[in-house]
Amino acid sequence: MLHPDSFHVPEPWSGHIQNAAVLFVSSNPPIDPAEAYPVGDWEDHSRVDFSADRFDRRAVPWVNRRLRPLSATASPAHRDKGTRFWFAARARASELLERPAEPGAAFALTEVVRPSPVRSASTSGCPGAYRIREWPPRSDRPRRSGTPRIARSRAAWWFP
Repeated sequence: MLHPDSFHVPEPWSGHIQNAAVLFVSSNPPIDPAEAYPVGDWEDHSRVDFSADRFDRRAVPWVNRRLRPLSATASPAHRDKGTRFWFAARARASELLERPAEPGAAFALTEVVRPSPVRSASTSGCPGAYRIREWPPRSDRPRRSGTPRIARSRAAWWFP
């Protein structure tokens, strides 16, 4: 029987959510078992570091400049491929901000977590997960300085 401390903990956000100009809200993403990811026995400060500082530059970053997550099995190496959703989010944030968007600083990510007994290794239940749109729409009144723009994806049905 698996010990509860070996299970992945919920992912509250990725990036500096309090300072980001764009916040992406999406359905809970698939999990990659090869990624170094917080589990129940991690200290709280390590979990916060993973979430807030995930995209920060450091000697061994959680995510490198090519958006490749740190490998759980070959640490301190990174995976061979980057994360598709992060590429899409960076491109959309760059478009919204009209400048290159630095992950974690210019934009942050959070999710609406659907009740599920386990996280899936695929997005098979999320056919529209990569359709991202801005909220509020550009046609709405201008946003106040310091107010983050929010881009919604499949999670849009949670918000009227």
